[in-house]
Amino acid sequence: MKNKILYILVVIISFISCKTEKKPKNEIIETPKNERIDSLGNRYLELGRFSGVILINKEDTIIYIV
Repeated sequence: MKNKILYILVVIISFISCKTEKKPKNEIIETPKNERIDSLGNRYLELGRFSGVILINKEDTIIYIV
């Protein structure tokens, strides 16, 4: 009987602890800023000092990603 109660409590706690995440909103920035960010990223890439992704985020909104 104690094992059944323990299992039920574990299941209930696991359901309570599950949290759904909000998907971030996408917002596009102006083209001149895009070009400046791209040129800066490309400059570092050509110098061999960058390998990765550029992500600009404001609160829960993705503003720019490459």
